[in-house]
Amino acid sequence: MNEYETTRTCKIYINKGIIHVIIFDGFSINYEDAKEINLCINKMTTNKKHLRLIDARAKCNIEEKAKRFLESRTFKISRQAILTGNNTKQELISYFTEIKYARMPIKVFTEYDCAIEWLSAPFVNSMKSLVEIDSLYQSTIQMLPKKEKVTYCENLIDKTQFDLT
Repeated sequence: MNEYETTRTCKIYINKGIIHVIIFDGFSINYEDAKEINLCINKMTTNKKHLRLIDARAKCNIEEKAKRFLESRTFKISRQAILTGNNTKQELISYFTEIKYARMPIKVFTEYDCAIEWLSAPFVNSMKSLVEIDSLYQSTIQMLPKKEKVTYCENLIDKTQFDLT
């Protein structure tokens, strides 16, 4: 198998034990795309538990049928980081952090290095805090001109706490 796979809508590769899914600019991920992405990730991870970074900084969309397909899958993800930027639609961020999808700890980042640091760090808090959102990003992005780059990843707080016990 190659070190990376390229689909119509993204590039997928493993780096230091982390699956990277880099979504291409200007695409709408449809049902067939979602199946192909899922297949590529399963092949690369040999269907084992893994860390995942989704780079959603490009302008993109996920169609409803693709969302339903992804939601029906049982993912073996230890933690997932979502990398966002000025082009990331709020709808996409919400999709990746909704409770029906959030079966693992998820954090939203605006900086690649911060996302990798979080994914690479030992995780002690088990599954108590499943979804964390960068609230500073949420408030600041509303005020920034579209082309200004957001460069921070501080002040992360729990958006919601879920107790599964």
